[in-house]
Amino acid sequence: MTARRMTSIILLFLGGWLLSGEAMIAWIDAGAGLGIALGVMLFMSLFALAFLLLGAWASPGARWADLGLTLMIVAAFTLFAGVTTAIVFLDPTAKPFLPPEMPDLSFNPVLGTLNLLLIGGIGHMLRRWDLTRRQG
Repeated sequence: MTARRMTSIILLFLGGWLLSGEAMIAWIDAGAGLGIALGVMLFMSLFALAFLLLGAWASPGARWADLGLTLMIVAAFTLFAGVTTAIVFLDPTAKPFLPPEMPDLSFNPVLGTLNLLLIGGIGHMLRRWDLTRRQG
């Protein structure tokens, strides 16, 4: 494995990890309002985008397909995180296991689902576009 490929893998992993944090935040409603939630998500997305674009740039092969695959993996992980968040926040028997000083958080299915579809859709489009571009 070349150093360039290893650098690409590390950068795409870090970018995907940071983006998955943003996507997990989308499932949680902290009660601060939609504007603040979108602002936090935008800030986190831009921070992750730097690593993702550097990882795509360092990729020696199918650059955009690698980035698309990373985004689809983030979407799959986030779907699992969203289901887990829903189970915790919607199950009343889980309340005793949460910390007593925990703020009043709730589940936000609309924003989480839209965010998930956006990330997964962009990833699918990038992957498909790059692979079909290489074949034809």
